[in-house]
Amino acid sequence: MIEDKLRVKLLTLLVVAVSVFGLARSQTALSTAPIVTVNGKPMLGGILMIQLRQGADVHHIADLLPAGVELVSQLLTPDRTVLYGGGLRRTSIGQQYRDLLSAEDRLTRSVIVRYAGPILPTAMARQVLKDPNVVVAEPYYVAQEQAVPNDPLFAQQNAMVTMKVAAAWVLHPGDPNVVIAISDNGVDQNHEDLAGSLWTNTGEVPNNMVDDDGNGAVDDYQGYNFAWQDDGTQPGNTANNRSGGHGTKVAGIAGATVNNSKGMAGVAGRCKIFPMKTARADGGGIVYGYQSLIYAAQQGFKVVNCSWGVVKAPSPIDQAVIDYCLANGLVVVSSAGNHGNGSSGDGWDELNFPSAYDGVIGVGETMTNDIATQTSGLGKNAAVMAPGRNAWATTSGGGYTNADTEGTSFAAPMASGIAALVRSKYPDLSPRQVGALLRRTADDISAKNSGLGDMVSGRVNAQRALATDPASTAALRIVETVITHTNGTPADRFEYGDTLLLSVSLINDLATTGEMSYTLSISDGNSWSVAFVKDAATSEPIASGSTRLVGPFKIVVNSFTDLPCIFDLRMADDATYDDDALIYMMPSPIMSTMSNASLVYSVGDDGTFGYSSSLTSRQGIGFNWKPSQALISPSGFLLSEGGTRALKAYNNLTNTSDFTAEKRFIVPDRERGVMSDANVSAPKKIGVRVAQRFTFPSADAAATVISVNIENTTASDLTDLAAGYFLDWDIGYAGQSNTTRSAPEALPVSFREMGAAQLFAREGVPAVVVCAAVSAELSFEPQSAGMMLGQYIDDGDGITDADVIMFLSSGETIQTTQTGDACGVSGMRFPGVTAPGQVRSFMIVIGVGATEEEATTLVRETIEDPSSVAENAGGLFRIAPNPTSDRVEILGIVEPFVWTLVDMMGTVVNGGRVDTSSSLSHVDVTLLPTGRYQLVITDGHGVRSTPLVILR
Repeated sequence: MIEDKLRVKLLTLLVVAVSVFGLARSQTALSTAPIVTVNGKPMLGGILMIQLRQGADVHHIADLLPAGVELVSQLLTPDRTVLYGGGLRRTSIGQQYRDLLSAEDRLTRSVIVRYAGPILPTAMARQVLKDPNVVVAEPYYVAQEQAVPNDPLFAQQNAMVTMKVAAAWVLHPGDPNVVIAISDNGVDQNHEDLAGSLWTNTGEVPNNMVDDDGNGAVDDYQGYNFAWQDDGTQPGNTANNRSGGHGTKVAGIAGATVNNSKGMAGVAGRCKIFPMKTARADGGGIVYGYQSLIYAAQQGFKVVNCSWGVVKAPSPIDQAVIDYCLANGLVVVSSAGNHGNGSSGDGWDELNFPSAYDGVIGVGETMTNDIATQTSGLGKNAAVMAPGRNAWATTSGGGYTNADTEGTSFAAPMASGIAALVRSKYPDLSPRQVGALLRRTADDISAKNSGLGDMVSGRVNAQRALATDPASTAALRIVETVITHTNGTPADRFEYGDTLLLSVSLINDLATTGEMSYTLSISDGNSWSVAFVKDAATSEPIASGSTRLVGPFKIVVNSFTDLPCIFDLRMADDATYDDDALIYMMPSPIMSTMSNASLVYSVGDDGTFGYSSSLTSRQGIGFNWKPSQALISPSGFLLSEGGTRALKAYNNLTNTSDFTAEKRFIVPDRERGVMSDANVSAPKKIGVRVAQRFTFPSADAAATVISVNIENTTASDLTDLAAGYFLDWDIGYAGQSNTTRSAPEALPVSFREMGAAQLFAREGVPAVVVCAAVSAELSFEPQSAGMMLGQYIDDGDGITDADVIMFLSSGETIQTTQTGDACGVSGMRFPGVTAPGQVRSFMIVIGVGATEEEATTLVRETIEDPSSVAENAGGLFRIAPNPTSDRVEILGIVEPFVWTLVDMMGTVVNGGRVDTSSSLSHVDVTLLPTGRYQLVITDGHGVRSTPLVILR
């Protein structure tokens, strides 16, 4: 028995040691990582967040990581889960329990990794995403701070009057067992008005450098310093005088001690606070924000305040953290961001995270007169509003101020304090129900903010929140928005003039509704043109906890812009319930999919190829050889002029394109797209219009043809135009160990002077890609480069203009004999002058085969016959002479027929009808330039074609 107890104790100590070691290693890596800025977004250099595929062995996570990265830490280790029987007790039931297991699954597969070298995080994320074990790879973003008792300053705390906090305390003064975790850059725990409000972790002995309670955090007695190794201070010391004492101010607004005859009063009354220092000592921003949320959830805290955030793309890893918090009963409150610009739309068109994540209570900022501040995030960023500007707050070192409290950072703790009061009075409410009650009991301030319409939410009212029985009011929430075409297929991509069906799945978080009616309208159209065919719907009552699919509403999208169209769904029952919710409809994706029986790939309206970017949120499906061979990473179109200016559709640093769509890949003629540099500013702007057409030589060939026309849209001559495609081919697992070489055997003999080809392969993998660039003019110069990705692309400065110019002017001289992550550029240079209105043309042929011979043969045959028509569909015919210089005779057809002559770009250059019973017909080609064409015959036998070469 004693031995069993000893084994259990040793096992417990081992688990604790592993947890502490993992946390310490994480702190070391993150605290020493430099902060770099890419596209204006701060992130940690040499650090990534990645999520592995579902089913990954979470107990041996390090063995599954891609080459070149090292495990720093798991966001959630299996020993800290219910899912993997880690010893944590089950505290939730029903759907909340299922949500917990789902969140634990995602978080145990989510890890922080580090890598060496000068590669920017955005570029490294693109490389890591090539690994089939990885489903998410993204930079590690650094969030920015978004900055009547006997307490002497209470009379000056006007925000407390606005929110009716004193009246709320009469209904419930706050429960000391309800703890608000303050995730911020640091809190002065010794402040006279905060020390009495700190929650004490009685399982921990302070300042002994031991994790006494075995929760993975050392000395978290009255706070925890996630960056203690960087600070050189005690793990339990959360003080930080930098950044103006931001966290201390936030902590005071939420939880300054009430009725202690000192200073001010915190909104949360008798509730407690627990500081979590999540910023490094250099004051560079919030680094450990999401780790602190996991910690707060595991500690059983009831509310966490996050007065920080960043405008960026949403992260599925971050969302998994939020889901984990909700499933553990933790209310997450976040500032809505300070990126607003009055009524211009920036504050709601751009989403700030974590405030815009599902399940987070985002808080916008008002003044005490209920006027929303100009800079506040609104719309989806702000579920509620609260006064923040000039709020009284505690300061580091023991003082108080209301002089520099401005921003949603100081509105969020107001709402957090009220959320804690609600949790005190109604302890059985779930986090979503707490959020619903705050929203439903908020005061309508829209009349004071008429220029903001539906974008401004209600301002929190503490008295109403505590006085309202949650069982007396309904609260509907949108779970999912479903948009389809009229035939029921998902509207993944829609065009001008499309009729769409919009349905919403609603859940009721509070009391049962009456008979429901719904009206859909536009809140901010952002210059979309939308016509409503059906804007109303009804439903039966929705019981508490039940879901209901409502709709469909029917709309016609006549035009759209790059910004979302924001709809307002008004919801009312036949009694007292009246509510609304915003629906963000994003623009139609820029990527379109092309396919035949063998290939399927995506192309972008803006010149991107395969994928729209290297971000996790990218669009597109890549380039795939059916049934399952994925062959490419994000790629795109390149163009240069005069040896000094360059444009690129794929930019591995900014993930933006220099091109703007003029004609999207939509019906009719969905194979053709037109783009230009019309929106590029001088002096970078060149003045070109680029038309691309993507076709297949047959219904089942593993080859595709890209026909490119480049027009000079200026009134001046352009010199030495050049264009092509950067193509990051990945053969086999993770695209490593690839080789590339020039492949002249992929060109027909007659095209050796007018084309160039590049081959990509991997030893032992039965997949070879050949990419050829050809033209019909001997004066044009084909470009074909093969290189390692790290040589010019992932070299620290990305694809620069100088790189583009070099790629498109070096012919076939850029080649490598190395093995690794290979990529290439295929294109054409047009020496000399391109006059105003003049068009330059070339063709790219891509072929895939199991062997080098198969792939090169397929490309060669496609170049000889690039048209998308079936050969030998009917009776036989022949032409002579071929090649020819002036005319060609069509032999073997004895009935009327229609003929067309198609150039290499797929353009019909001549044609006619022959009504004759003669077996001999003539086609005059004297006016056509030298080159290779396709002669297409259509008659009673069907359609067939044959190549025709004109030589002089």
